[in-house]
Amino acid sequence: MKRRTLLAALGTAGTTGLAGCSGLLDDELPAGSLHLENRHDLPHIVRMTVTDVGSDGVRTDDGYDVRGDVTIRPEQRRLQTSISVAPNEIKTFEAIFTEPVTYLIEFTVDGVVPENAVYPFSPGVSSRGNYTYLDAEVYGGGKFSASFSTTDVSGPFDD
Repeated sequence: MKRRTLLAALGTAGTTGLAGCSGLLDDELPAGSLHLENRHDLPHIVRMTVTDVGSDGVRTDDGYDVRGDVTIRPEQRRLQTSISVAPNEIKTFEAIFTEPVTYLIEFTVDGVVPENAVYPFSPGVSSRGNYTYLDAEVYGGGKFSASFSTTDVSGPFDD
């Protein structure tokens, strides 16, 4: 089995750290996790920032946004981190998004905002009864994509 490691690289004022577990095996990830894979043969620094939270994600002419007022812990409104990923490395942060809201997340790769780098993400239980985690990948030339993967592991959303 492939072993995943965790690097929490934070420490500046106003930055909230990402807690998680290191040494994950290829088990299913819990809801609210961030799974980052560098599929390039060069290292990259990926920055993830929560720019807003709301009750729903909406598509706009400029991409995505969130709407609706929600009450959550302040540190969940300010989640951000810079993650250094070596070539072909995978890093996983377990259950860092802990609230049943929609997070508006922006990514940068090596200080540049790639095309389609803003995503609304709702990790809580869906109408289908499953949960989601965020799966992000960096490719050659700093290209970036993110998607939502389903999981049956409720993580911080236990009843």
